[in-house]
Amino acid sequence: MKQVGYRGFTLVEMVVTIVVIAVLALGVTSFITYGMQIYKTSTAWQQQMSQLRLASQRFTAEVGQAVPGTVRVWPETDVNGDSIALGCITFRPLESAERLLANPLVGTTDHIVSYLPNCCSTSDCSGCSATEVALFDGYQPYFYSINSANISSCGTDCSLAELELSGTIEPATYSSNDRFFMARPMVEWCVVGEQIRRNNVLMGEGLTNDLGVCANSVAGDPQCPFVSEPPALGRNNLVRLQWWFAVDGQQQRWVQEVQLANVP
Repeated sequence: MKQVGYRGFTLVEMVVTIVVIAVLALGVTSFITYGMQIYKTSTAWQQQMSQLRLASQRFTAEVGQAVPGTVRVWPETDVNGDSIALGCITFRPLESAERLLANPLVGTTDHIVSYLPNCCSTSDCSGCSATEVALFDGYQPYFYSINSANISSCGTDCSLAELELSGTIEPATYSSNDRFFMARPMVEWCVVGEQIRRNNVLMGEGLTNDLGVCANSVAGDPQCPFVSEPPALGRNNLVRLQWWFAVDGQQQRWVQEVQLANVP
């Protein structure tokens, strides 16, 4: 009876097989590692951009409706009160835009007359206590608190408000459109280290702006987190935010421009 012989791997075949399996294993491992790195990096980018997007949306919504002439970029200060860099921006959010009928009211120096502001009801203006009146000399606002208000009727579905202001009205405070604004309290946005803060409340983090190169002489430098350009003939006050951030050593700049919607 014939016997069938069984032959195993030769040494060369075994070595070749081991090498092939090792190469395949290394390739699969590298592919998995590379895929995980891509996922990790993309997730980090998405997280960073999501928080910056939320902060920038809040910022642009507020500053776009700021009272004209109130936007100011100013330096961050250290514990000694010394200026470090132009890392902060302040402005007064707009409550409402109103129409002047008398500024000042004849026979007074601190009364104005307007149609009923949004902060007043048909019989009461106590809702205006948290706001201030902004009158203008060109693009320069002057702010007054409302001491009292008298409401009178001017016909069907028409009411007037006589507002007593907290000080003597400046002689040059006028608007070509007879407008004035009701303003809410000041809002402050600052870049402090790697954080974005609104009225000292954390809105985002992870910024890498080099505030050391951002000074009055180079206020438009790409490293400046906030840039305010004054109004020109063809446009209103323009505000630009420039936030640098990095993921895995790769730098990106988040840029957004906002034009103020209101003029005096």
